[in-house]
Amino acid sequence: MSRTAILDLWRDRFRVRTRQATVAFNRLAPRERKLVVVGGAVALAALTYLFGIEPAMQSIARDRAALPALRVQAATVEALTRDVARLRQSANHVASEAALTRDDIVASLAASGMSADTWTVLDADDASANWSVAFKQVPADTLFAWLQRTPLTLRATAQTASLQRSTMSTGRLLSGKADGTVTLTPVKPKNAP
Repeated sequence: MSRTAILDLWRDRFRVRTRQATVAFNRLAPRERKLVVVGGAVALAALTYLFGIEPAMQSIARDRAALPALRVQAATVEALTRDVARLRQSANHVASEAALTRDDIVASLAASGMSADTWTVLDADDASANWSVAFKQVPADTLFAWLQRTPLTLRATAQTASLQRSTMSTGRLLSGKADGTVTLTPVKPKNAP
C-alpha cells in the first residue's frame, strides 16, 4: 500500500469516528452535554499541566538547586584565571632572553612550599644551560605542582626526571614522598631561532 492510500484510510476512519461522536453528543440531554464539555475541559487542563507545565517547573527547581554549585564553579574558574594572569606577570620578571639562574630556581622552590632540606640545586651544564635539582623525601604532590608551574614561573621545562618513591633506612617505602633528580631546560622564546 502506498503512503497516500494509508493516509486516505486513516483520514476516512477519523471522519467516521468524528461523525459517530457528533451523533452521540447530539443525542445527549443538555445537562449531559455540559457535563461532557466540562469533563473534556478538565481532561485538557490536566494534560496541559502534566505535559506542559509540570516538566518546566521541575526543570526550574532542578536549575535552582544547581545554581549554588555553578556559582562556586564560576568563582573557581575566575580565581584560576586571576592566578594564571598573576603567574604570567610574575614570570615577566625573568627576561625571556635571560639565562636560567640558580637564584631563579631557588626562589621558585622556596615559593612552592618545599622545605629547603628536601632539595639541592646542582651546578648547571655550561654547554646547554640545563640545571639539575636533586630531591630527597620531598612531598610528591608539591613536587608535581612545582613542575607544572615551572614553564610560567621559571620559563623552563623538565627535560628529564628520574624519580622514585622514598624509602626509610630500613628499606620500607614512604607514602607520598619522592627522591630523584629533575633536569630543567630553559624555554626558548617564540621568536628565537
